[in-house]
Amino acid sequence: VLVNPDGSILAAGGFILQLLPNATEEVISACEAVAAKMRPVSTLISEGMSIEDIIHMYFKDANILEHKDVRWHCGCSHEHYKDALATLSEHDIQEMIDDGKGADIHCQYCNKEYQFTPEELKEVLELKQRG
Repeated sequence: VLVNPDGSILAAGGFILQLLPNATEEVISACEAVAAKMRPVSTLISEGMSIEDIIHMYFKDANILEHKDVRWHCGCSHEHYKDALATLSEHDIQEMIDDGKGADIHCQYCNKEYQFTPEELKEVLELKQRG
């Protein structure tokens, strides 16, 4: 990732080279040799090259079978963390209910906060007890 002085993104990119299960040692060595001499992908993109251009520059006969856009996405949700709370012991859930504060959970990936009331914790406990 190349970053401008103001903190904005100038260029970012990359690709994944995946060897097929029956790749020979010769193919593996050739790929490793190419990877060792590659310039940073973000730099090449900032110079106007596309990912396809970069691949064909280093792997002349490459056949691109599939192209997927990749984006970061956190799959957290209130329901996800409710399910996670159900993995705690009944004793621990009951303690959170008894203290009357509920539970606060912070997602370490996207920084969202999730609050669970004592009533919601009672639901979690009841579902856990029903099995």
